[in-house]
Amino acid sequence: MERKTTFFNTGIGILPVVAMMIAMFAGTIFVPMFFGIVNAQNVWMQVVLLAMIGCAVAVSVRAKGPDFSIAGVMALTMMAIGQFSTQGYGWEVGLVVALLIAAGVGALNGAVALYTPVPAPAITIVVFIVLRLLLNIFSTQPVPIEGLPAFGQSLLAATILLVLVVAAVFLFVFFSRLGTPFAGRQKGEKTLSYLFAYVISAVLSALAAFFLASRLGAAIGTVSWEYVMYTVFVAAGIYASK
Repeated sequence: MERKTTFFNTGIGILPVVAMMIAMFAGTIFVPMFFGIVNAQNVWMQVVLLAMIGCAVAVSVRAKGPDFSIAGVMALTMMAIGQFSTQGYGWEVGLVVALLIAAGVGALNGAVALYTPVPAPAITIVVFIVLRLLLNIFSTQPVPIEGLPAFGQSLLAATILLVLVVAAVFLFVFFSRLGTPFAGRQKGEKTLSYLFAYVISAVLSALAAFFLASRLGAAIGTVSWEYVMYTVFVAAGIYASK
């Protein structure tokens, strides 16, 4: 059977990325201090954050489809960390609660996508809307968080964190059903690897939110939208053309 040629499997999907990178470089090369050390550090911190979000999106794409709830998970978990910190429980308790919230959301997404006819992108969009409504319970104003670890300000710590995240995601994909090409999977197959993929995706988004809060020194409920939605929509377009 002849394999269908698509934008996804021909390898040309990298071309828009390369074109965007060239355009960005051309537009910033003439900016004063662009190649300064401080700016380079800021750029690398952005790369670490976006790479963590990209890993979260990639895991879900390899499962049943892109997870649109990631932005909502990031916002809600960041505000949870901030609220628990300001209530005197400390950021540590807030982080544990945030990871539990993220794992619960991911398990819900994965279970619905795996055991019901509802497509994963559809349920994750619904969950995203619900999380945005739940976020109204918390104040959307910045919440200062004291005593956060400084890995959001340290190049070495951020790099180590990124390496650990990428390595963990690679190992999970490689040794699970997610490593099987789409064309080699049975239609409608049910495997727990797909469910765990959405749990990991949500947990990674919570860790990305914690990293961002560490950078900012505060929890801001709306700051995650711009980091996530563009990445998810690009992933959705690529997934749809597979």
